[in-house]
Amino acid sequence: MINRKNAPHIVDAIDLNLRLKPYEKYILKNGVEVYAINAGAEEVMMIDWVFYAGNWYEDQNLQAATVNYLLKNGTSRKTAFEINEHFEYYGAYLNRNCIGGTVMLKEKILYIFEPGILNVREFFADGHPAIRMYGVS
Repeated sequence: MINRKNAPHIVDAIDLNLRLKPYEKYILKNGVEVYAINAGAEEVMMIDWVFYAGNWYEDQNLQAATVNYLLKNGTSRKTAFEINEHFEYYGAYLNRNCIGGTVMLKEKILYIFEPGILNVREFFADGHPAIRMYGVS
């Protein structure tokens, strides 16, 4: 049984033997840099779409946070329900963050469904004010 009266031994972070997996860097035809980490035979894949936007680029207070919130509330072609149903159908999860100088769309999906879910742009690149602000086309 654990003795709760004695503090556990603390290991300094410098003494940890951490080995990060190597990454692979790709440059797409449009000049976008892609960094990939192959974590082995995992069934889940996470994709972070990072845009230079956010609080540092806003013209008015709360503009970036508001636009970020609106991303999942529908577009001119898809309702919020349709967007949510698409991701739910594939067992995927889409989250968005707006921090400092970047905006991030974080997509978590089962690897076997990757071809059907990967095109996030299909839902958001239709002239939605958020996409115009982030400069995605």
